[in-house]
Amino acid sequence: MAKEITIEEIYAKHKTNVLNYVNLKLKNLHDAEEVTEDIFLKVMRLLHTFDENKSAFPTWLRKITDCVIIDFTRTNHQDKYTAVSDFVNSDGDSSFQFACPEKPDAIMENQELRAKLLQSFEKLKGDYKMVASLYFIKELRYEEIAEELEMKIGTVKAIISRSREMLKKDLNSIRQTKQKELV
Repeated sequence: MAKEITIEEIYAKHKTNVLNYVNLKLKNLHDAEEVTEDIFLKVMRLLHTFDENKSAFPTWLRKITDCVIIDFTRTNHQDKYTAVSDFVNSDGDSSFQFACPEKPDAIMENQELRAKLLQSFEKLKGDYKMVASLYFIKELRYEEIAEELEMKIGTVKAIISRSREMLKKDLNSIRQTKQKELV
């Protein structure tokens, strides 16, 4: 940026518009306020990556906003699946205990869950394993993965989509097996 701008200035200037846009998408003010805070935290973390030669700031902010909204709806409105990235933090460590939705009292131990998740990742082969690890564990963006692995962004998106489906299927079968054991 030509003029050094602070996150406080960005927040003051864009908060109302972002909150209104998020509320329009989520139709829940409480969730919209939470997501808006997440958006500005992400902006703060990524501000150094903004390049005014590539896009206008409002365009860049809208892209982050849309991504955070998508992440929120995926992780907070799924009936059957939990996002793979929710199982581990960026270091690959277990981040919480997982309760099966059908049996809230049945809690899988973190170590067991982590082992199952790692087994699922091990079943992925070649580029799938590499791309999935960068995306789900290291939480890199599509562009960053494409650049690091010298792949086309469309290829990265396709691999992530297919990997997500493979991991969901495998984790769902593990969850169903665990539920049968609990019955």
